[in-house]
Amino acid sequence: MSAAAMASDPLAHPRQRNRTRLLNDGSGRPSVLKEYTHMCGEDVRTLSKIERRLRSAGVPMPEMLDWSAEPPATVHAYVNGEHRTDPTSEMIDAAAEVFAKQLKVLPRTSAPWVPRRPVGLPARSREAAHVARSSSLRDAIVGSWYRISELAASQPWTTTHGDWRADNLLYGENAVLAVLDWEILISVPVAEAVGYAAASLTHSWRPDLRKPLDPSTVVTFIHSAERHHALAPGETGHARLAALHVAAVRLAEDEADGIDAPTLSELTRHLGARR
Repeated sequence: MSAAAMASDPLAHPRQRNRTRLLNDGSGRPSVLKEYTHMCGEDVRTLSKIERRLRSAGVPMPEMLDWSAEPPATVHAYVNGEHRTDPTSEMIDAAAEVFAKQLKVLPRTSAPWVPRRPVGLPARSREAAHVARSSSLRDAIVGSWYRISELAASQPWTTTHGDWRADNLLYGENAVLAVLDWEILISVPVAEAVGYAAASLTHSWRPDLRKPLDPSTVVTFIHSAERHHALAPGETGHARLAALHVAAVRLAEDEADGIDAPTLSELTRHLGARR
C-alpha cells in the first residue's frame, strides 16, 4: 500500500474508532484509507475475502483497492453517494433488499473479531436506561432486551452487518449505492438482526444529520424485509421486539440530548410489540 505520497483529508464523525482519510493521488479518482484499531493483519485479509463474496452476490459496496497487514489498513474506492436520515419508501425498500442479500451470504462466515450478542444488557443500552427520563422507558429498554434474549435461545443465528445506519449507507436515485464499514459484523439471531437494522436505519451520530426516530420507517423496513425473504414465517414478532429495544434506546438518547422524540406509547403502537 503506497498511500503516503497522496494528499489526504481526515474523514470522521462522533464515536468513530478507526482512523479514516480521503486520499487524492491527482488522478481524479479519490479513495478512502482506513486504519483499524481492533483488527490484526490476518483479520484484514479475512475482511477482503468477505467483501469479495458480498460483491459477487450483488451487495453494493466500495471496491477494496488495496490492503495491508501492518498497519492493519484498507484502501477503498470513494463512492459519491448521499447519507439520508429521511429516506423515501423506495430507499427503505432498497435498503431492506440489500440487507436480505447480505444475510444470505454471511451465515457461513467465520471471522475471529466478530462478537456474539452479550448475555447482559449491552453498554449502549445500559447508558440509555441510565439517562431515560421515565421509568416506563427504562423498563422498555431493559424488559425488551431480556425478552429477545429468551427468544434468541431457540432462533437461527447469522453473521450480519452490525451497524446498519445512515452513516454507513450511501443512496442515489432511490437506490443504495454502497454499504460501508463491513468490518463491523456481529453474530445474532436472524430476526434480531432485522429488528436492529430497522430501528437503526435512520440513525446518525453526525450533528447535521441527526433527526428524531420515525416509527413508521421502522415498520416499513420490517415489512420490506419480509417481502425480500429476510424473515422466516413466525419471526416477525421477534424482529419487532428487537426493533422496539433499539428504538427505545434511541428515544432515551434523543431525550437526553434535547432532541424531540416520539413517545414510547407512539412507538409501541406502531410496532405492535409487547414489552
